Amino acid sequence: MASRKYKKRRRKKGGGFILSLFTFLIIIGAIIASVTVFLKVADVQVTGTARYDASDIVEVSGIETGDNMFLINKFEVAERILDKFPYVEQIKIRRRLPDTFTFEITERVPCGYIEADGNKWLIDNNAYILERIKDEGEIKVPKITGGDVVTPRAGNELILKNSDQLPVLKEVLTTLRHSGMVENITRVELAKLYDINVVYANRFMVALGDTTQLSKKIEMLRAVVEQLADYDKGTINVSAVKEARYKPDNNIDLSEKPSEPGKTENTDASEPASETPEEETATVE
Repeated sequence: MASRKYKKRRRKKGGGFILSLFTFLIIIGAIIASVTVFLKVADVQVTGTARYDASDIVEVSGIETGDNMFLINKFEVAERILDKFPYVEQIKIRRRLPDTFTFEITERVPCGYIEADGNKWLIDNNAYILERIKDEGEIKVPKITGGDVVTPRAGNELILKNSDQLPVLKEVLTTLRHSGMVENITRVELAKLYDINVVYANRFMVALGDTTQLSKKIEMLRAVVEQLADYDKGTINVSAVKEARYKPDNNIDLSEKPSEPGKTENTDASEPASETPEEETATVE
């Protein structure tokens, strides 16, 4: 008798499990069906780009109206866009249910240009090659000199024969960008990494020395220039960090011929641009 009751209970438990499994499968099927049938792409929105048409970016992404929202590989989409558009530095792709994709784009900013094989190439502060310059009248960034360029190509990082120059170039351009000084600089000379020079507004040859406390040196340069008249020309030396020295020279040659190391300052003839103590020098956080 007890054995018969046990068999009945066992039969009930088995039937309950099958029923639960069947119900679970129905729910899963309904979810899959809703995803397949209802969650279709109806719109793709692009923000953050000034260089490219949103429609071109959407076309390259490969996403089309009616595609399943959850069968689209966001990483593959991002890779296609980054490969096609050199100015796109970063893209964030998000699904916004029930039917929209959003592309949030961060674009690269031109910070300099290099010459190679008779062409001029724009680069950003990370030495990423953006494009070949076709209209030289549009150049508003400094020329980079003193480095031998290897086969430049838009969409690739700049390659220099002297690989030690690349991180220095990135640091200089990044500091100039963050300080808002890129458009004031007409040339950056990297021939010797311990004796970096920049030309400011075709009026001043500026000795930076190496990249030690570079942000502070750039802010010192800004402070010196603000004290001078618009017609002043000469040399400015901020390489010592503690003190900036200015030597007026209305006949200074600021052509593209690289300056001679050690001749950007004459200690006897130089005039202190400021007696401001080091601790009162403006810095960039």
